[in-house]
Amino acid sequence: MEIQGIANVNVNPEDQGVKVGKPGGEMGKDQFLQLLVTEMKNQDPLDPMDNKEMVAQLAQFSALEQMQNVSKQVEGLRQENGLMSAVGLTNKQISAKLSDGSYAFGVISNVLWEDGGIQLQIGNQQYAASDIVSLTLVD
Repeated sequence: MEIQGIANVNVNPEDQGVKVGKPGGEMGKDQFLQLLVTEMKNQDPLDPMDNKEMVAQLAQFSALEQMQNVSKQVEGLRQENGLMSAVGLTNKQISAKLSDGSYAFGVISNVLWEDGGIQLQIGNQQYAASDIVSLTLVD
Protein backbone atom coordinates (compact mmCIF):
# COMPACT_ATOMS: atom_id res chain seq x y z
CA MET A 1 0.00 0.00 0.00
CA GLU A 2 1.44 3.36 -0.92
CA ILE A 3 1.00 6.01 1.74
CA GLN A 4 -0.05 9.42 0.50
CA GLY A 5 2.57 12.09 0.95
CA ILE A 6 5.56 9.72 1.05
CA ALA A 7 7.07 8.98 -2.32
CA ASN A 8 8.05 5.43 -3.27
CA VAL A 9 7.40 3.96 0.17
CA ASN A 10 5.32 0.81 0.46
CA VAL A 11 3.91 -0.31 3.80
CA ASN A 12 2.57 -3.81 4.30
CA PRO A 13 -0.62 -3.47 6.38
CA GLU A 14 -0.03 -6.91 7.94
CA ASP A 15 3.30 -5.62 9.31
CA GLN A 16 1.30 -2.88 11.06
CA GLY A 17 -1.06 -5.39 12.72
CA VAL A 18 -3.86 -4.98 10.15
CA LYS A 19 -5.45 -8.23 9.02
CA VAL A 20 -5.90 -8.24 5.26
CA GLY A 21 -8.52 -10.37 3.51
CA LYS A 22 -8.69 -11.53 -0.08
CA PRO A 23 -8.63 -8.88 -2.82
CA GLY A 24 -12.14 -7.69 -3.54
CA GLY A 25 -13.36 -9.02 -0.17
CA GLU A 26 -15.35 -7.03 2.33
CA MET A 27 -13.61 -4.81 4.84
CA GLY A 28 -15.08 -4.68 8.32
CA LYS A 29 -15.34 -1.65 10.55
CA ASP A 30 -12.31 -2.62 12.64
CA GLN A 31 -10.09 -3.25 9.60
CA PHE A 32 -11.14 0.06 8.05
CA LEU A 33 -10.31 1.96 11.25
CA GLN A 34 -6.96 0.17 11.60
CA LEU A 35 -6.09 1.02 8.00
CA LEU A 36 -7.03 4.66 8.52
CA VAL A 37 -4.92 4.90 11.70
CA THR A 38 -1.97 3.20 9.96
CA GLU A 39 -2.25 5.63 7.06
CA MET A 40 -2.29 8.62 9.43
CA LYS A 41 0.72 7.29 11.42
CA ASN A 42 2.80 6.90 8.26
CA GLN A 43 1.97 10.15 6.49
CA ASP A 44 4.51 12.91 5.98
CA PRO A 45 3.88 15.58 8.68
CA LEU A 46 5.03 18.28 6.25
CA ASP A 47 2.52 17.13 3.64
CA PRO A 48 -0.45 15.71 5.54
CA MET A 49 -3.44 13.95 4.05
CA ASP A 50 -5.84 16.13 2.11
CA ASN A 51 -8.69 17.28 4.40
CA LYS A 52 -11.30 16.36 1.78
CA GLU A 53 -9.95 12.84 1.54
CA MET A 54 -9.88 12.44 5.34
CA VAL A 55 -13.49 13.68 5.65
CA ALA A 56 -14.55 11.26 2.90
CA GLN A 57 -12.89 8.34 4.71
CA LEU A 58 -14.52 9.31 8.01
CA ALA A 59 -17.89 9.54 6.24
CA GLN A 60 -17.37 6.03 4.84
CA PHE A 61 -16.53 4.79 8.32
CA SER A 62 -19.66 6.42 9.74
CA ALA A 63 -21.84 4.95 6.97
CA LEU A 64 -20.38 1.48 7.62
CA GLU A 65 -21.12 1.77 11.33
CA GLN A 66 -24.70 2.91 10.65
CA MET A 67 -25.28 -0.03 8.28
CA GLN A 68 -24.06 -2.45 10.95
CA ASN A 69 -26.42 -0.86 13.50
CA VAL A 70 -29.37 -1.19 11.09
CA SER A 71 -28.45 -4.83 10.48
CA LYS A 72 -28.49 -5.51 14.23
CA GLN A 73 -31.87 -3.81 14.59
CA VAL A 74 -33.37 -5.83 11.73
CA GLU A 75 -32.05 -9.05 13.29
CA GLY A 76 -33.66 -8.05 16.59
CA LEU A 77 -36.99 -7.40 14.88
CA ARG A 78 -36.79 -10.75 13.10
CA GLN A 79 -36.12 -12.47 16.41
CA GLU A 80 -39.00 -10.71 18.18
CA ASN A 81 -41.44 -11.35 15.32
CA GLY A 82 -40.56 -15.02 15.08
CA LEU A 83 -40.74 -15.57 18.81
CA MET A 84 -44.11 -13.82 19.11
CA SER A 85 -45.51 -15.94 16.29
CA ALA A 86 -44.15 -19.18 17.73
CA VAL A 87 -45.32 -18.44 21.28
CA GLY A 88 -48.89 -18.83 20.01
CA LEU A 89 -48.10 -22.52 19.48
CA THR A 90 -47.15 -23.13 23.12
CA ASN A 91 -49.22 -25.88 24.76
CA LYS A 92 -50.65 -26.92 21.37
CA GLN A 93 -50.64 -30.52 20.15
CA ILE A 94 -48.86 -30.62 16.77
CA SER A 95 -47.63 -32.90 14.05
CA ALA A 96 -44.48 -31.64 12.32
CA LYS A 97 -42.73 -32.92 9.22
CA LEU A 98 -38.98 -32.31 9.41
CA SER A 99 -36.57 -31.54 6.58
CA ASP A 100 -34.97 -35.00 6.88
CA GLY A 101 -38.37 -36.63 6.15
CA SER A 102 -39.06 -37.71 9.74
CA TYR A 103 -42.01 -36.56 11.85
CA ALA A 104 -42.37 -35.12 15.32
CA PHE A 105 -45.60 -35.38 17.33
CA GLY A 106 -46.47 -33.86 20.67
CA VAL A 107 -47.16 -30.72 22.62
CA ILE A 108 -44.97 -27.66 22.15
CA SER A 109 -43.89 -26.98 25.71
CA ASN A 110 -41.39 -24.20 25.12
CA VAL A 111 -40.28 -21.70 22.46
CA LEU A 112 -36.86 -20.06 22.64
CA TRP A 113 -34.22 -18.27 20.59
CA GLU A 114 -31.00 -20.25 20.43
CA ASP A 115 -28.16 -20.65 17.92
CA GLY A 116 -29.49 -17.74 15.84
CA GLY A 117 -32.97 -19.13 15.37
CA ILE A 118 -36.23 -20.25 16.93
CA GLN A 119 -36.22 -23.59 18.73
CA LEU A 120 -39.40 -25.51 19.56
CA GLN A 121 -39.46 -27.92 22.50
CA ILE A 122 -41.72 -30.87 21.56
CA GLY A 123 -41.79 -33.45 24.32
CA ASN A 124 -38.18 -33.99 25.42
CA GLN A 125 -36.73 -33.03 22.04
CA GLN A 126 -35.76 -29.59 20.78
CA TYR A 127 -36.18 -28.77 17.07
CA ALA A 128 -34.97 -25.79 15.06
CA ALA A 129 -37.92 -24.06 13.41
CA SER A 130 -35.84 -23.92 10.23
CA ASP A 131 -35.84 -27.77 10.17
CA ILE A 132 -39.64 -27.94 10.21
CA VAL A 133 -41.10 -28.26 6.71
CA SER A 134 -44.76 -28.32 7.74
CA LEU A 135 -46.60 -28.03 11.02
CA THR A 136 -50.20 -29.10 11.68
CA LEU A 137 -52.26 -28.49 14.79
CA VAL A 138 -53.82 -31.69 16.06
CA ASP A 139 -57.22 -31.43 17.80
